[in-house]
Amino acid sequence: MGGEPFVVDDLDWYISTARSYFPNSELCIVTNGLLIPKVNDRILKSIRNNNAIIQISQYPPTRNQIDLITEKIYEYDLRLQIGKPIEYFMERINREPEFDEMYKSIFANCASAHCHTLKNGKLMMCGAIPTICEMLEKQTACKGSYQDNTIDLLGQINISGWDALELLERANKLCGYCPMEHKWVKWESTL
Repeated sequence: MGGEPFVVDDLDWYISTARSYFPNSELCIVTNGLLIPKVNDRILKSIRNNNAIIQISQYPPTRNQIDLITEKIYEYDLRLQIGKPIEYFMERINREPEFDEMYKSIFANCASAHCHTLKNGKLMMCGAIPTICEMLEKQTACKGSYQDNTIDLLGQINISGWDALELLERANKLCGYCPMEHKWVKWESTL
């Protein structure tokens, strides 16, 4: 999760690799579902063969195409979970960050604290952190901070599941860019 997993051409590799390291875990692919009708056969078969679950976040554009999306999922006999309709999204970036010890409280109260993200072959604690770094246009300054909670799946393979979980579930100073109280904004779409 974090971004759209179905834009990854070799998603099947990530799915089978995750399954090989975590054979007894629930493997979920969180998506808005809009690309599912166009996903290639190889990826859909990998989802089925690795007993992964497709979890669809039901945004307004998704609801407009849900029949087309579910038709493809049922064609491949895939496991499916559809979330409740989403009418609002959370404004996530605090432009006046809290860097003292406040970032730990922000993390403790974060609704996304356990929403680990896969990006560029790296599993990270939160999808907001690289987004924050991109927004700041200071990737170099941010790099060390978000690397603290990142596992390079292509290079750092000698980490136990427990160590990975501990790494992914601790506060990061960049959590200070997330607001303590979130502002909810009504979803609007041109689709």
